[in-house]
Amino acid sequence: MNFDSKIPIYLQLHDHFQKLILSGELAPGMPIPSFRKIASEAQVNTNTVQCAMISLVHEGLVGKQTGKGYSVIKDQEKIMYRRQELVQYTTKQFLHVMKALGYDRQQIIEVVFQYSNDNSDYGFENRIPTKGKLAER
Repeated sequence: MNFDSKIPIYLQLHDHFQKLILSGELAPGMPIPSFRKIASEAQVNTNTVQCAMISLVHEGLVGKQTGKGYSVIKDQEKIMYRRQELVQYTTKQFLHVMKALGYDRQQIIEVVFQYSNDNSDYGFENRIPTKGKLAER
């Protein structure tokens, strides 16, 4: 993983695993790799991984079974509900920013249409680009 130095690593790990769970890449009931394995692969401290997992437990996406470690919750309905909550939150955030920038409804639709045809992997990045096509305009 490539980490953004402006965002705490545990939050980036949280977002990474949340994306895996909500997209179905980590299926309901699937075990989460050990903290040591995750920490080794991500080159971070195991305490950082633990903070991310505890956050996912509090969010209700991950559960802990004594002697078995952590796993994705088995409740598919709860996962889908959380997915919808994230979509609603992200959409509201996007619309708030677009309206604050002065975009009207039609302009927002055009922007969404333009970028929906782009094959880029947008990920969960939260920062404004300072290099590349947008900054060159």
